[in-house]
Order: sequence, then structure tokens, then C-alpha cells
Amino acid sequence: MAEKQPKGLDSKPCNSNNLQSMGQDCSSPDSPAGSHYFYGFSAVNPIDGKPHTVYVSHDRARWVATRGKYAILEMRDTVAHALSNPKAIFEGIRWEQDSGPNGAPDDWLCYSSRPPTRHYDNGARAPAHDRVFLVFVNFAKVAYAWRWEPCDPYDDNCPIGHQGGRFDKRVL
Repeated sequence: MAEKQPKGLDSKPCNSNNLQSMGQDCSSPDSPAGSHYFYGFSAVNPIDGKPHTVYVSHDRARWVATRGKYAILEMRDTVAHALSNPKAIFEGIRWEQDSGPNGAPDDWLCYSSRPPTRHYDNGARAPAHDRVFLVFVNFAKVAYAWRWEPCDPYDDNCPIGHQGGRFDKRVL
């Protein structure tokens, strides 16, 4: 029996052509472990500033879909914006609430961005005043978490705590 797909996500693997609105075709051998079950988004490589791909796992995308349309739109639009238009990228995630379930090694990244609007669960979009959108990316280039946070009062492109031991260093 086929597993029921949450409303809003295609039931086919990522290498189908039905996910154009969710990211790019990820059937490339560059996707983590050559998997067909990752959605790819263009991102700025913090090493050289050139584009590379950051992935969202199929399981994570399915979980997002259970949260509703706004969460799907946030992943599709806001995560994509943050990865391709970062205002800052930090390396070395130190705060526990920012790390994955097993902690965060020194090379994990946090993309900080200022998208012009945010999605709300009632379907509305509104300006994102005094907020940054953060996307956390592990060493395999998989985005494992993202969220809105207040801006630092002295640098509105960065989250609060960016200079206080939250990250090892700013790489962009």
C-alpha cells in the first residue's frame, strides 16, 4: 500500500519533475549519499561566494507539510531566499538550541538573511520588521532547521548573540 503524502508535497521522489516549485531536481550524484529524497536549493558557498546546493531531506519536507501551507511556503520561499541572499554566514554553531540532535561540529553553518516578508499561518504575508531568518546547515550541506529571530540591535543583518559566543566566526 502506498504511503499517503501530506497535502502540499508531491508524492514522487525528488528526481521527478513535479517539484519545480519546491527547489531543484536533486537526482545529481552530488546530493547527500546520492539520495533521490532531497530537495535542493541554490545557496552561496561561504568559501568562494559561488553558488552551490544546500539540501532539505524528504522527511523534513514532509514534516513541514504537516504544519500547513504557511510552513510549505516558508520552506519554498524563505529558506530559498536565505540561502541565496544571505546577509551573514556564521561557522561553528555553539548554542545548544541551534545545533542538531547530536551537537554541531565546528564546520556547521548558519545563514542569516532579511527576507522582505514572512508567511503567517492564516495565509497572510507581512513585512518582517526587526527579524532575521536563520537557516542551519550541517557538514553534508543539509539544512536541518530554520526559524525567525529578533535582529541584533547593533547589526540588523544578524541574530542576537552573534558576537557573544553563539558562533565561532563570521565567514560572510
